[in-house]
Amino acid sequence: MSTKQPPARKPKEAGRFFQIVGILQKHKVVLGVTPEKLRAVLEDLGPTFVKLGQLLSIRLDLLPQDFCTELQKLRSEVKPMPMDEVARVVEASLGMPLHEAFPVFEREPLGSASIAQAHAAALPDGRRVVVKVQREGIYDRMASDIALLRKAVKPIQWVGSANTIDLDMVLSELWNVSQQEMDFLIEADNAEEFIRLNLGEDGIGCPQPYRELSTRQVLVMEEIDGVQIDDLETLKQEGYNVADLCLKLCNNFMKQVLDDGFFHADPHPGNLRVRSGQIVFLDLGMVGRLSARDQAAFEKALAGVAARDASAVTEAVLAITRPTAPVDRRALHDDVKAMLDEYLEMDIGRMNISNIVQEYLRIARTHGLKLPQGVTLLGRGLSTLEGVVADISPETNLLEIVAQRFARKKFKDIDWKELLSKNAQAVYESVQKSLSTPALINDTLRTALGGELTVRVETAPSAAQCREEKRRAARLNRSIVFTGLFAGSCLLTLSGVAPRFLGLPWVAAAGFGAAGLYGLYCLWQLWRNRD
Repeated sequence: MSTKQPPARKPKEAGRFFQIVGILQKHKVVLGVTPEKLRAVLEDLGPTFVKLGQLLSIRLDLLPQDFCTELQKLRSEVKPMPMDEVARVVEASLGMPLHEAFPVFEREPLGSASIAQAHAAALPDGRRVVVKVQREGIYDRMASDIALLRKAVKPIQWVGSANTIDLDMVLSELWNVSQQEMDFLIEADNAEEFIRLNLGEDGIGCPQPYRELSTRQVLVMEEIDGVQIDDLETLKQEGYNVADLCLKLCNNFMKQVLDDGFFHADPHPGNLRVRSGQIVFLDLGMVGRLSARDQAAFEKALAGVAARDASAVTEAVLAITRPTAPVDRRALHDDVKAMLDEYLEMDIGRMNISNIVQEYLRIARTHGLKLPQGVTLLGRGLSTLEGVVADISPETNLLEIVAQRFARKKFKDIDWKELLSKNAQAVYESVQKSLSTPALINDTLRTALGGELTVRVETAPSAAQCREEKRRAARLNRSIVFTGLFAGSCLLTLSGVAPRFLGLPWVAAAGFGAAGLYGLYCLWQLWRNRD
């Protein structure tokens, strides 16, 4: 037997290559690609490419908005694997007969997709599980298809709107994501991390993976028998308040984003169940991750949107992205300001956070700013979540929940009631003014950055005016010193420093004494310099 004989799959690859070329010629791709044409091409290329198109639909950093919107219409209707194929994959992966691993294994799948399908089953000890089984040979098939597509479209320039699509980069990104989705051990890792991060969250859960029975091709998870979150009739029959469920869902999702930096990137209704008062997130195959820096920048961006502060949002955009070319900061600021002007007269409760994030991604792409993958997945997650909430609880607004979260986070450690009860109104106002000074300086710098700072030049004052200004400055200085002493002493009364004098910590008593003496000095100066 000759060892020079090529592998048996080579003729198949050649046939598939010509099939791909034929589909591209059919749609006249060489003349350019519109969003509708790209969707039609992917549908004709088959389930593998439909899956790639679905992944591509969330990459606003790679494709223009109109392409992403069109690709979101892709629906993968895949014929289920036959039972003998399912059994082969499970037995080869687990190294044991199917009936030994799962005495009960439902032949009818719970769902079927381009990469895998799921079956209900039971373990030998009777525990009910869901078994996710990867399609036989899907990894090699997807790798081959992407390699062939690279060859088939090499001489073609894909153009949409006024933007050139770097197809080679797109295919590389998609292959990276697909490889992760086809490794079910990564999904098991994600599920365990989600469970760990939400241990203290009342009413939030995720199916427990069974590590001893999970491999790269087979994932075994706890069965969840709850109600799908958009099944409003059943939820109401079971006594659930849908608005409360949505509030819990939104609060937890923002906790995932802003606190954990690890979030479910595809929270559509099919991935959300309600069980015994708990919201359970299913399918952790697609998750997003944000670095601490990205989290801080995103939080700053949301706070800037809520405050309609174009400079803060611009700074956040620059912090969270990586420029691929020199950035025109003024033009970027103008685009952000134009976006925020649309919301100037709008109450925060009527704003749509997913639209804002999508516009944010568009602006970044327009200015050649490369976004980390976690941010683009966040745009997808927010858009999906807001769509779910809008359908089942229209009165719930995600951005309003975010704003309330910021307020709680800012003031959670301050007992305002106690503070106000111990201070006079005048002292309170003085403290507020002193606290606002850094903010005023910051606002001035931001105005200068935006090119909107106006400088007024006046002629030199007379000698009498100079003397009056000096007297005013001296009075202001004395007022600041007195206010600082008095306000600081008020705050020190909250400390537990010992010993105490007249019921107050000694440092607070000393401060009040110094403030009293300095107050007498200020009164003497006023009497002395009276006109």
